[in-house]
Amino acid sequence: MERRQVSAESEFDASVLEDEQPRRDSLHTPVLDGGNTVVAQVLRYEANSKGMRGGIRQLSSTQRDYGGTGQLQMVSPLGGGAGTIISGVHRRRSLRNRGSFINQVRHGGSKQNTYVVQLDSDTGGIEMQEASQYLLNAVKMREKYKAVDKGQQEGTERLVPPVALSFESGYIQFSGQCTQIVPWEQFYDDVTALYITLQHPVCRRACSQRLQVLEEKYNLYKLCNNEIENLDRYRRGGGVFANSTKVDNGVYLSSIMNPQWLVEYIQEVLELEGGEVVYLAGDTKEPQTLESLCEQLDLTDPSQMSVDGLGLSPPSEKRLYRYDVLDPELNRAGRNTAELLRLFLTPDTLNKGRYFAEAVRPIMAINSSRQRSIQATESIIEICGLSPDDWEKMANWIHENGLDEQQNNQWLIALPRRQMRKETTREPLEHYQQHLENLFLPLFMATLAPEDPKNTQVASFLSRIGGFVIVSDEEERESEFQRKARRPAEVSWSENVCDLYFAYHIWVNLCSLNAFRRRKGLGTLQLRAIAGGRSSQMDVLVYSYLLCDSVANGVILDHQPVLQYLYGIQRIGMVMSPLSNNGLGLPYMQNPFHIFFCRGLNVSLATDRPLLFHLSKEPLIEEYGTASRLYQLSGIDICEIALNSVMISSFPYGTKAAWLGEALLTEGPKGNIFEYSKVPTARLELRQDMWQTELNIITEAAKQNSRVDDTTTVALQMPVTAVINAANCSTSTGEYSATSSVTTTAIVQSNHVLLNQVPFVVLDPKIEYPRVVFVGPPERDPSHTVATQLLHRALELRAQYVGLNRLGEVLDGKDMLNPHEIENAFRRDEAFDENEWMFKTVEGVLVPHEVHQIPRLPKDMFHYDDFRVHVQELRLILENIHVRNFTTRRLDLLEHKFMLHLAVNRSLEAGTTAKKASQNRDFYQATKVDNNIHVETCMTARHLLNLLYQRQTTMAMTLCPIRRGRSRRHCGNFCRSCRSLQTHSPWMTSTCRWTPHLGWPVPSTHPRGETSC
Repeated sequence: MERRQVSAESEFDASVLEDEQPRRDSLHTPVLDGGNTVVAQVLRYEANSKGMRGGIRQLSSTQRDYGGTGQLQMVSPLGGGAGTIISGVHRRRSLRNRGSFINQVRHGGSKQNTYVVQLDSDTGGIEMQEASQYLLNAVKMREKYKAVDKGQQEGTERLVPPVALSFESGYIQFSGQCTQIVPWEQFYDDVTALYITLQHPVCRRACSQRLQVLEEKYNLYKLCNNEIENLDRYRRGGGVFANSTKVDNGVYLSSIMNPQWLVEYIQEVLELEGGEVVYLAGDTKEPQTLESLCEQLDLTDPSQMSVDGLGLSPPSEKRLYRYDVLDPELNRAGRNTAELLRLFLTPDTLNKGRYFAEAVRPIMAINSSRQRSIQATESIIEICGLSPDDWEKMANWIHENGLDEQQNNQWLIALPRRQMRKETTREPLEHYQQHLENLFLPLFMATLAPEDPKNTQVASFLSRIGGFVIVSDEEERESEFQRKARRPAEVSWSENVCDLYFAYHIWVNLCSLNAFRRRKGLGTLQLRAIAGGRSSQMDVLVYSYLLCDSVANGVILDHQPVLQYLYGIQRIGMVMSPLSNNGLGLPYMQNPFHIFFCRGLNVSLATDRPLLFHLSKEPLIEEYGTASRLYQLSGIDICEIALNSVMISSFPYGTKAAWLGEALLTEGPKGNIFEYSKVPTARLELRQDMWQTELNIITEAAKQNSRVDDTTTVALQMPVTAVINAANCSTSTGEYSATSSVTTTAIVQSNHVLLNQVPFVVLDPKIEYPRVVFVGPPERDPSHTVATQLLHRALELRAQYVGLNRLGEVLDGKDMLNPHEIENAFRRDEAFDENEWMFKTVEGVLVPHEVHQIPRLPKDMFHYDDFRVHVQELRLILENIHVRNFTTRRLDLLEHKFMLHLAVNRSLEAGTTAKKASQNRDFYQATKVDNNIHVETCMTARHLLNLLYQRQTTMAMTLCPIRRGRSRRHCGNFCRSCRSLQTHSPWMTSTCRWTPHLGWPVPSTHPRGETSC
């Protein structure tokens, strides 16, 4: 199905559309509602549709609403049988006329096919009950910042000129501003409280268990619906090459090409323009041409230039956290090679970045010319903000080289802190306020007066900017993080402030800029962060959770279960680059991307730097294809990741609506159109309901804890006698008054406090264990029917040989003797005369028979030929491909059912040391049977050695065998020095040393003729 190309620069007014439509950060953002209660969670995968004979029956928006309140109800887009495939065409005449479009039929099938996984009474476990208040506070913490960062508090009232700008309290403000910025003191308190939550052991355990629950829910969904999702209709349009939009959510413009492309381009430029002056060397500013610069690299022949020769392959011997080919200290090929690459990969050159623009323009043009399988990019360019004209220079360079005309591209402005510190020597600053003014004041002026000739190019460039990216490489916090607010004008630029201080002041200025642009009817900007690979860089993840819309390269989040859980609840975008991490030393299969995806985090794939880590001309397809092969992702999985990339991106609302359908952005999964997203509605609803359930569990547990705290205060004021009487009355009788019921409930809920006050009162409340119940219809696949019949036949064959109650069948209900009583073995039965019976071997079987009868095998016993036929039949059953596939699927299902049960009930089953939920769950108190052990080796080596030592020390006189016919001698005790066995021979004083391979003591003369060693 063709998709229209939409240019971002021709979009309508973003602020008007934002006023009309609710803003959605993600398709699956949970709703924090204090009135919701936690009920039984149901993962329902349903395909409910009726057979269609006539034409296409159109469904209304009401009919797209599946499920009920309080349940995780998944509605599968396909039926169980081979239904009619119906593809819809979604064309809208106006993006604002939302009610005019008609939803197309998305489901086909003739029979209902429902799979249900029920988790009854899932309250999150013991740890979640204790950690709920911490987690709920952390969830609400982010809402304070996200409620003001896009100018939500600004009304529709127009600004009255003249508009004045002022720099107060560390950020730029405009007259008439309504947005109230969160103060620094509140930010400090929130960061401190968030760190306490992240390090709390109970919170870590609770979040780890809930993340496992989410992962197993998804695994069960895949097992139940894998065949439904991969029917011909889905397989035809899914996968790496699906006709779905993919967005590269973070690729550096200087590394957007693959290395061979750059090498060929440099060779072409050397052949055509080798004599052009491109560089002024040294203090004398001596002009150098491309040819002279290559001669310094011993490259007289351009054809000899290679990828490795330019240092474009990061070293694989050790793990790196950063590799920059433009940095002379990091480039493996040397300083001169770094200078050569700087001519082709930076805009600040003698020819005004012409080589750089000509190198990246064809790459961007390829994406703009696509008619199917749209690939959009969010290109990252760096601006340090050390000069007031940085924005003007960059805007003019992009406009003059025609890069602003490229469709399907948004710009991201990177703020590299490391690069800022390096270039400060050239353009020194006095304090941080100058830096903030250089970064944001030109943007305020371009928003205020875009018609001014000084601001025209900046305003045009600003309309194509999607957001800011903070690039931090802080190994550890170098400066103090304190609560006292410090104005940027009071902080010297020479002081290397911590990332938290830097990020906060970038955020407050961006909030003010977004508020100003919203009042002017313009689009807003995102804030992102790039986290490093060091485990010590926790500040980036912490401020990203509070301030940012998404984070890139968050691999260290794998070791932070609390933050990972919070990122999932808030649906914060996570841009991952497994190939980039693999090139820097993190093995691909150790990358947590696949784990994040299975747990439902909002992850997407990006290329980061194709120049260093990719080999093909389609780096984004290479990234998706590698993940699909190594992580064994299905076509629907790939399309879901692509959908996440679009939702995370900074493209305007109208562009996303043209790519995905407007209903998906406004209604969420209910408005999903498969022909656009290539993702079934059931998959989207699964992700949404999973995280909504987690939020409900946290909210309900926090409410329960607050009620317990209130009742605890009342219960502690009661006398001890009244408490005991109330407990006895409630447990001895089945009926009691409403007053006593309330009192007893209060006592039971506060039992952890009462047990400390009244140690003799033992209350054993009923523990409800959430049970994993899997309910579904029988398999309708013909291959599954054949497999079940063959498995039934295999069970019949075993039952014919292994009978469970054969002895009972023979005796026919008579009293059986206990075979474990030894006297029964010698008991003579009057009805049985041994003299009348004989034994004879028939066909290898010992058969008892009477003396006057011919020995025959029992009628119900199979002959060897029958046994051989049955073995061959069983082998054929085991080798059947349908049986193997069916049993593998069922075994996986059993495994994940148990893993889900374990994740949900682990804390309830095991309990904790302080508050044990159940008694007698100790390993040493459980009955155990060692079902296979050899008697002669049942002891350990240490136990055997101790036994020998004790035997010799307790028995003073022991007979020791002597070889060659000598008589036995008595051995004495062990030597106290070396613990060798001493002997007293008649001919000398000796020690008796044990020789393992001989098995007896060997006399040996003591070195000093003494009885001790």
